[in-house]
Amino acid sequence: MKTPVGIISLSVILASLTLSAQQSGGLAERFKQLDRNGDGKVSAEEGRSFPAFKEADTNGDGFVTLDEIRAQFARKRGGTPQPNPTPPKPATSSAMRVPAAKPDIVSTLDVRYASIAGVDPNLLSLDIHAPKGAKNAPVIVGFHGGGWRGGDKRSFGRLAEVFTAAGYVFVSGNYRLAPVATHPALAEDVAAALAWVHDHIAEHGGNPKRIFVTGHSAGAHLAALVAVDERHLKKAGKDLSLLKGAILLDAAGYDLAAYLASPEATAGMTDMIHQAFGKTEAGWRDGSPNAHVAPRKNIPPFLIVYGGTQFGSGTGAPALAEKLKAAGVPAEAVKFPKSHQDFALDLQKPDD
Repeated sequence: MKTPVGIISLSVILASLTLSAQQSGGLAERFKQLDRNGDGKVSAEEGRSFPAFKEADTNGDGFVTLDEIRAQFARKRGGTPQPNPTPPKPATSSAMRVPAAKPDIVSTLDVRYASIAGVDPNLLSLDIHAPKGAKNAPVIVGFHGGGWRGGDKRSFGRLAEVFTAAGYVFVSGNYRLAPVATHPALAEDVAAALAWVHDHIAEHGGNPKRIFVTGHSAGAHLAALVAVDERHLKKAGKDLSLLKGAILLDAAGYDLAAYLASPEATAGMTDMIHQAFGKTEAGWRDGSPNAHVAPRKNIPPFLIVYGGTQFGSGTGAPALAEKLKAAGVPAEAVKFPKSHQDFALDLQKPDD
């Protein structure tokens, strides 16, 4: 099962793994969460945004194994790496791997919400998970992270079980990815998915009048953009009244131009922004949720959860909340001492 690695450096992941190994079952379990296709190693593609990937890949084969991660820890701490107690599992197809079916969950997978010539149908699809017998249940629609250029709708792990147990219909959606697709295509896909959910979710036990949008990292950025810039839902034949709330998990890019001009801007993050939104200030502004907040637009309430200064979210999240409140929109920015990755993983815990 894929897990959103998002836009985080390997050094940050290593630090977060070191801290969380004692808290969540050890390094091996955490490594499994990062191994998005379940083949027992992190590929160059999975780790393409990691500036220290080559440093950890000591044998130069284009993959980072658990043993190499252990060795990396040892080098940083001056200790001796512990051997991997179990061999990696053989590779399996990740495209269709989902959590084991639950008798109390009805899952409908790979539903097409749009069709565009030449575009992989999977990129324009969503998965629907509903409590058995659901009727008029509130709906959570989530979009994955991955730096606008990676990730998949299956990366939400066991959140389907979490939300359906709480009485929600949980929908996870894909969208086109940079650099093949660029702004505004990604936001337009998110809007098209939300429009499809509005029109069809009653068939799956959901209430089209109680739709909330969420996302992690780049997915949270796109959720925010669609929730404040009415053009995207309008193109899909809807308006902002479709959404009853937006819940953002440690997003980047609320103000792209401000981030790129700040000391926090990294080469890797800059490259991601350029691939998705171009290299002009006009493009960065158009892709920034902050730039589209205004009064009397029917913008839904926002809950903006962030973890610190990673990717500019430390300053961007409170600033977006303040701008929303100034426009008369209920909004709250809440800080938690979590790593970027843990925002996605910890939601699966019953006590989070």
